[in-house]
Amino acid sequence: MRLGEQILDEVFRAMQIDAEWSIREPNRFTWWGHRLAQRVVADDPVTDDGFSITRVRAETDFLKDVPATPDVTEKVALLNAMATMNALVWEPERRTISLACAVYAHAETVRFAAHLLKGAVAIQAADAHLKVDGLAELFHAQPNSSHHPRSGPRREPDDMLNAIAMFARSGQGISPYGPDVDGIVRMVQANRILVTETRLGMTAEFGFTDETPAVLGGRGTSLFNLEAMTPHPQVGSGALMTLSLPSSWPRAEAAEIASKLNRAEASGREFVRAHLLGGWCVAASDGSVTYAAFLPAQFRGAGLLQNIVASIAVRSRWAGQYLAG
Repeated sequence: MRLGEQILDEVFRAMQIDAEWSIREPNRFTWWGHRLAQRVVADDPVTDDGFSITRVRAETDFLKDVPATPDVTEKVALLNAMATMNALVWEPERRTISLACAVYAHAETVRFAAHLLKGAVAIQAADAHLKVDGLAELFHAQPNSSHHPRSGPRREPDDMLNAIAMFARSGQGISPYGPDVDGIVRMVQANRILVTETRLGMTAEFGFTDETPAVLGGRGTSLFNLEAMTPHPQVGSGALMTLSLPSSWPRAEAAEIASKLNRAEASGREFVRAHLLGGWCVAASDGSVTYAAFLPAQFRGAGLLQNIVASIAVRSRWAGQYLAG
């Protein structure tokens, strides 16, 4: 069995998806937890630096008939600042907004990737159904509702759509990620990257267009921040990670760039090599284009947070190349 199919099967089993409300196809499945369709797709593997890497992505239909008004990108950018394992993706040509996430896996990281994707897919389906009516009103749009082609509309929601409440219960205490920070600092320092440890967190400068840190006069690094102090309003305690790009744009243009980066990562056409488990947004503090991700407490496992931090470092360099191109 190919690695992508292995991950798909694990996600399908873990979510206890019923055959009555799903469609299985080679390298993908679609299911209806209630009135919104969610697709999970394993892309063809790509050989990269000697590894066979597979990207597995999930997308939930969310809003349709979104009026292409100038403020749409700014609203999406604001909402993505609170992303939980998924990005809101605005498609102007289709006039849709969807929820998307993705993981990259090879033979040595398949356990991490499957664990992350199972949670992200469950959160995506639950979050979409929780917010669809409120955000349809905010965007003056329509819920992108559909139904199974044979079973018809699903009248009763699947229990999996309670996933947000489950993660919130696990996040009622102090964040469990504090003890992981020392190991991540050592990992970053081993790669000769400038890092500063803070209380239950750290900051570092990841290469964007070059590796010269700002304290040495460089202007080509992104500022990464990890902190385990601030809880998420939906899922409680965890680890908040942000990556702020060094370039400065007017706020409206920054929102357009954030939207463009989300589309590129979610499309499947860009081989980013970095898990999409958050969203590009515009920082409220300084208007910078920022990638924000929140890892709920329930995900804590050996090496998992380190894996995501390394992935975000890769994303910084990709963003520099993508925007330059």
